[in-house]
Amino acid sequence: MSPLTAVFVLSGLCLIATALGLFWRLRQGRLVRNRSQQTPPWHPATTTADPVLGRLGRRATIVQMSTEVCAHCPSVRRSLTAISAADPDIAFVEIDVGSDLDTARRYGIRRTPTVLFFDAHGSQAGRVEGPATHSRYRELIDDLLHTAGIEVSRGGSHE
Repeated sequence: MSPLTAVFVLSGLCLIATALGLFWRLRQGRLVRNRSQQTPPWHPATTTADPVLGRLGRRATIVQMSTEVCAHCPSVRRSLTAISAADPDIAFVEIDVGSDLDTARRYGIRRTPTVLFFDAHGSQAGRVEGPATHSRYRELIDDLLHTAGIEVSRGGSHE
């Protein structure tokens, strides 16, 4: 192979790797809205295997699916805990899918962290696979509440 051909091949491989990396990065922390009603509502009557699943927030519930070996899960947990602490009507639940494989299968969890957003009635409104920033999570929950016709506030009275 000539040196010029080798340079072109290496350049092409670098461009392909860069494009794939950028595509992967764009998909990190992206909200996927639940457009179908295939996900069952999240109520204690339908999900008795895990008592934490019955803990719905008055306006919304944020569920983090994590594992012990997840590198990003602690920072995601801190962000989501802060969001729910600022608004008592938004519940935060963390589930270790390593010890609860049935829940992982039920909600189609393929990687951690995966964050699921549920409305006040227990229907899944969206999900984020992979880590996102605190401001991005706050923006997503505000958007989901707004889309559902729920007043968006940062704590205090909601009525």
